Amino acid sequence: MRESAQKGEGKIFGNPNEAIRAYEGGFIDLHAKIKYKVHDSLKDTTIGRIIFNEIFPDDMDFINLTITKKSLEKIISFVYRKYGKERT
Repeated sequence: MRESAQKGEGKIFGNPNEAIRAYEGGFIDLHAKIKYKVHDSLKDTTIGRIIFNEIFPDDMDFINLTITKKSLEKIISFVYRKYGKERT
């Protein structure tokens, strides 16, 4: 069974900030599957994942997966080990 389409699903954005502005303006849903440009390619993701990644240091890779309690624990542990207490 196919999930019902989210508002804005399939849209392509020039960068993550453009996608966030569209969400803040009510043009797309948090879980809509969208694409945004990274260099010369397109990355598939959701607005929720873009917003989630905003909390991490700029030099950290984009986390583009469904977050579970276990995966969140691993992410926090990784950030703590890599960046230390001050940046975590």
